[in-house]
Amino acid sequence: MITYEIEIVPKEAVLGQPILAKLECVNGKQPADDVVTFNHASLTLSLQTDGANEPLYLFPNRKVIHDGSILIREASSGGFERLEPDETRSRNFELTSLFPHQLLDAGQFKFSYTIYDGTREQGPAPFPFRVVFAPLSGEHLLERLQDPSLEVRRCAAGHLRRLSGLDLEYDPAAPDPVRQAAVTHWADLWRRHGSPLKWERQKP
Repeated sequence: MITYEIEIVPKEAVLGQPILAKLECVNGKQPADDVVTFNHASLTLSLQTDGANEPLYLFPNRKVIHDGSILIREASSGGFERLEPDETRSRNFELTSLFPHQLLDAGQFKFSYTIYDGTREQGPAPFPFRVVFAPLSGEHLLERLQDPSLEVRRCAAGHLRRLSGLDLEYDPAAPDPVRQAAVTHWADLWRRHGSPLKWERQKP
């Protein structure tokens, strides 16, 4: 029997902290052929925000390539494997980078995934976790200003402006040297003036 499992680490994350989703496919006591694993094109990640009507979905094994005005959809061709008794397959995702608009904010969330073998859809029950504001959020958000993702940098900068009350002269889309100089300057301001502030959730 094949089971699909999930774990979120940590279950209570500080705003800006990496949140790791650990996916695992576990075989039972008998060999199994054509097991759908985490390289399959059908893998779908879902994040439900408390109070939202619908979850958000991501498809990590699919991508769209722009060739002029033409969109080319590509998907992984793997994902079927033979598993021996008690053999497992696993894959990890850093959720804050995948869902920055949601997880670079405080709240209650549920994460899950599904996988489809051509006959039935399978996946674990949603795993609940939360993101909270804390004094260390400032340091975590400062680190996110150097994230490879533009959207992550943009979300982190917006929260630092709102939550600290300090003026952040930082362009998340600027070239690396310009951005790095701004991060260094603002990190110094934060450590001298921002860290003693009382951290509470504020409306934009």
